[in-house]
Amino acid sequence: MGNTNSIPVISQVKSLVQFAGGDSAGALATQEDFAYRNTFPVVSQIASAGYAIGGEMDKARDLQEKFAMDMERVFICLLMITLDFGFKKTLRIKILNSS
Repeated sequence: MGNTNSIPVISQVKSLVQFAGGDSAGALATQEDFAYRNTFPVVSQIASAGYAIGGEMDKARDLQEKFAMDMERVFICLLMITLDFGFKKTLRIKILNSS
């Protein structure tokens, strides 16, 4: 997660535009990023399973560790947003009650 190459459909459109524009190497690189270096949920699990089935356990583990780190960052961001919203709401209630 982090660029357009990791988002389903968007990455396919991007590589189609690259290919149509004559950049077949760029289109291939975009699809390789999507398929093999992607930490987007579900896609990364499928890619990781493919690595494991192919006997590349280190690559499978690395991809899942990257996925876990990305999900941890997402969780922390959502937690911070939630706590910030809750704090502001509590502050508003205290201000309204003190009037």
